[in-house]
Amino acid sequence: MLALEIVDYSKLPMDQQGRLLGRLMRIASETYEFRRWQSGDQLIGLPLDEGMTLVFFGDPVAPVRCATEIGRALQSYPEMKLRMGIHSGPVYRMKSIDARAGVSGEGIKTAQRMMSLGDAGHILVSKSVADTLNYLGTWSKCLTDLGERELTPGTRVQLFSLCTGEVGNPDQPRAITGPLVPSRTASGARLTGPKKLRPVFIVAPIAVVAALIAGYVILKPRPQAVRPLRTTEFAETFASLNQWELPQAGGWSFANDSLQIDNQPQIGYPRDVNFGDFTMEFHLKLIDGGGAAWALRVKDPNNYYLFYLSGPNGMNPNTFLTYVVRDGKLDQQGAIKPVVHLVAGGEYQISITATNNQIVHKIKNDTPSPEFELDEAGEFRNLGLFVDSDNTYPAGGIGFRTFGAEKFVVSALFVRPPNFKPPE
Repeated sequence: MLALEIVDYSKLPMDQQGRLLGRLMRIASETYEFRRWQSGDQLIGLPLDEGMTLVFFGDPVAPVRCATEIGRALQSYPEMKLRMGIHSGPVYRMKSIDARAGVSGEGIKTAQRMMSLGDAGHILVSKSVADTLNYLGTWSKCLTDLGERELTPGTRVQLFSLCTGEVGNPDQPRAITGPLVPSRTASGARLTGPKKLRPVFIVAPIAVVAALIAGYVILKPRPQAVRPLRTTEFAETFASLNQWELPQAGGWSFANDSLQIDNQPQIGYPRDVNFGDFTMEFHLKLIDGGGAAWALRVKDPNNYYLFYLSGPNGMNPNTFLTYVVRDGKLDQQGAIKPVVHLVAGGEYQISITATNNQIVHKIKNDTPSPEFELDEAGEFRNLGLFVDSDNTYPAGGIGFRTFGAEKFVVSALFVRPPNFKPPE
């Protein structure tokens, strides 16, 4: 169960309440997980006065993936403060008085009570959910143990805070007081809360003055090294991932000269790659039709241009979206419909040219369908032009990630500086 609530909803003007609640419903219904499970009759939504509860059947991780999708989408709406609670517990299907599908059970109430303990941005999960995530490995390092908490008299639940670095609130909820007590999940992995800073005491005034003087000499920040622009081609056959900087979580694998990215919303990028102007090409295969995302002019893991080709099963079906990512926050710049037909299992060639503050994308369909004759030409067609008037990132690396729970494969990747001529 995924319970969602707009924080301080009752304090807002009525017109703003309706607008925010409608926006939340739209964002939730556009997530990949919502559409995926609703189409299979494995999802039931329950409206609440200040939010909603989504009940997923069949996959205990689906509410977590849905929550992270919603959290990323909300980065474009900073005025909407949302808290979430995720629990796995007993529920049963039922019919409402108007014969509509419904659901009831103590598990729903538990998820809602957990959620009410959080502040804006918090994603609180129960121990049953945390244990499942810990077995998967990908999520275990995103959990902070908040200890056991009493939801109702006599009912205690062990809570965890989920924070990926992109979504979630790293601070301890104000409603939860007392020290964080480390505990273990069912698999035996020890999960600990954030370490407390030890107080620093002034020993003597002379020592303080000496430290300040030394700080000027020793702690004076060194100028940050500027990476030189690459003048040779970067070509990747994916025989290994030794030259790539990858997130600690899983989701990256290589085989048959290809790189596969599976449900990995954190960027992976090759080290020591820095281009200003460049041309770039790669072969792309959409495994599940969810789409693919790539990063250009990567300054660091939290600052880059992001391009998301959303497939038929993606968060924004059949759309090409562009973003500027600043300090991990996504700022959407544009969204257009692609000129080729995107399908699950489809294979495409992506061509990119970056000149100053302009980035041009082209696409070629390598698996044309007789139903779409325009895709039969086998030629590159314009996918989109991105112009950053601020020239936020004049140079940087390249990388890949997912936007939601997509799965895709990249191969035959190369990046070339201007005027580079490949050997004949």
